[in-house]
Amino acid sequence: MGYLITGANGFIGSYVLREFLKFQNVYASRRNPKNNIKCQLSREPIWINKSFYEISKRDLKDIKVIVHLSAAGVSPKVVSKNEIYEINVDKTFDFFKKAINSGIELFISCGTCLEYGMGGNGFDKIPTYAELLPL
Repeated sequence: MGYLITGANGFIGSYVLREFLKFQNVYASRRNPKNNIKCQLSREPIWINKSFYEISKRDLKDIKVIVHLSAAGVSPKVVSKNEIYEINVDKTFDFFKKAINSGIELFISCGTCLEYGMGGNGFDKIPTYAELLPL
């Protein structure tokens, strides 16, 4: 079974990657190979040096599970609302559709927007008091 961790050289991604390296066939995506991992790894994953949304069906051929941790607008980086929407919504959905069409059935996606899940359906803007019903 192959695992793909997106955003693997971010703070959370580095620690998730470290744990997944206990398994075989761990792939990790990163935009820039010069960015350092935030923790010590027991070994190197199979690196895919491109943004998650640039990953091709060919890159996904040995993947069975995707752990999606890549996002725009993570503090302290400041980006526009348009970029946040483009990366975190549009390109993420396109990536998931590509992955589904490649036969991947298991996704783990982390991010504050995802914890609301179905609980945000009754609101135009999700308030902090909305019930947490993750998908």
